[in-house]
Amino acid sequence: MTVLFCLVGWMDYYQGLANGDRIRGGGSYVDDNNTGSEIHNFSIETIVEEPYFPSDKDDGYVDVCQGFVMCQSQIRIENLGASKQDDWIDGITVVWLARDPDHGKVYIVGWYKNARVYRHWKEPDLDTDRGYDDCYYNIQARAVDCTLLPYRQRRFHIPKASSTTSGGIGRSNVWFASDKKNEDIVRGVLNYIERYEADNKSVAM
Repeated sequence: MTVLFCLVGWMDYYQGLANGDRIRGGGSYVDDNNTGSEIHNFSIETIVEEPYFPSDKDDGYVDVCQGFVMCQSQIRIENLGASKQDDWIDGITVVWLARDPDHGKVYIVGWYKNARVYRHWKEPDLDTDRGYDDCYYNIQARAVDCTLLPYRQRRFHIPKASSTTSGGIGRSNVWFASDKKNEDIVRGVLNYIERYEADNKSVAM
């Protein structure tokens, strides 16, 4: 299973700036504008089905989550197994991370399974919540494959990389965790996701 870690700003619901939710952290753009394209990372959008995102309602449409992580110019998806000519890669487990503003540590806030990761940002459809707020996206998955952790269940801490042999996330918002020193972290994250889904399989997102 190929995993991509994405560091974004901290929110409770990631369904837009509504119901008192706000984004904290996430970089200079968020600090300057009090918003960012990740504010809709767990909003459910309805799109026309396609082969990798088939409808489960027999009506030609499918519910998806469209996620965004800020990156320099592109997500280097060749690090996930794509060629340098590919515009996207499918079948990725994307783990969303955010820094808790109250404690200063980075925690898992949710994940997409079987996601499509795009090399470059995509413009949203104008008639969606993401489009209304002019929020780009570069990751997409079926809504049924997306899990957002409630605030009080965000307990899985991801360590910061150091100059020692121990693994951890560096300064980039996009972390491939492909070094051997990160194997234990990745294994622990995948085990955690499996256990959480097994314990909560009857609970809707």
